[in-house]
Parts: sequence; structure tokens; C-alpha cells
Amino acid sequence: MTALKAMPTTITQYQDGDQWTFLLKPGCEANREVARPSDCTLMLMVYRYLLERNIDQLQTVNCHGCQFNQPGQRDHMVNGCLMEWGEAVEMYLALAQQKIDARSLEEQFRRVLNSLNLPDSVPTKLPEKVLQYNSPHVIAEAVKARDVPEEYRGLFEVVLS
Repeated sequence: MTALKAMPTTITQYQDGDQWTFLLKPGCEANREVARPSDCTLMLMVYRYLLERNIDQLQTVNCHGCQFNQPGQRDHMVNGCLMEWGEAVEMYLALAQQKIDARSLEEQFRRVLNSLNLPDSVPTKLPEKVLQYNSPHVIAEAVKARDVPEEYRGLFEVVLS
């Protein structure tokens, strides 16, 4: 395995052919090899992760219980931070999508590429294609399922925070 440049965070990556090993902490045994996805697949994962993060934020911002510091859970459950994830996706997906344009998606994608020590060249029109790739129903189902693989979710949480 050849070592890639380590990030200033606690994530280190090693490349071996088409496999990536994520070491979440130096010296930690919790590493995992994963196949390197295509640029399009990786950008789709970034997009879905950003949608999930935006929906989480919208839940909190629009939570009546949080706004008025209500002690009971019921005030946080109706259209708030404790509502069911599927309901939150249905309610806030359109707003979450509006917060992501081609430029911001490309910027976030470049951050991921840089963290993996990959060239940050983005194929022409890829962000626009990703934003229009799936029907709203397909995107909604993917976000409801929280289908971003765990090893990439951990990377995105560090790199895109």
C-alpha cells in the first residue's frame, strides 16, 4: 500500500489499486477497505449527504419546542427535531434541495477530493447532471433510507462540517 498525504484531521487514507482504507484514528484498528466509486457516484453520495444534513438543520430550525425551549417531547415531535425521519424528508426535501446549487455542490465535492489527495478536477457539467439525475421520488427514497455508506458518511462528517 502506498500512503496518501494525511489530512490535518484524524482521518488517514491509503490507496491500493482501486481500494481505499479509512483509518478513522491513527493506530486504531477500525479501518475498512472500500471500493473507490466513480466521480458521478461519489458526487451523488455528497449530494445525498448534504440533503440529509440540510433536512436535519431544517428540523431543528423549525422546531417549535426548540424555538420556545419547551420541556416536553410532544412539542418537539410535531414538525420538529424529533419527528420521524421519513416525515421530515417529505416535509423539508424541497427546501433542502433549494439550498444546494451546482456551484456549492462542486465546492463540497472538491473538498472531498482534496481530502482523499485526488486531483480536484470536476468533469464538465457533472454537478448539474447530478442535481437533475434522479426524479424527486428516487431522491426522496434514497434520502429516507440514508443510503450514504457508513465509511463515506464518516469522511463527509469530518470534511464537510
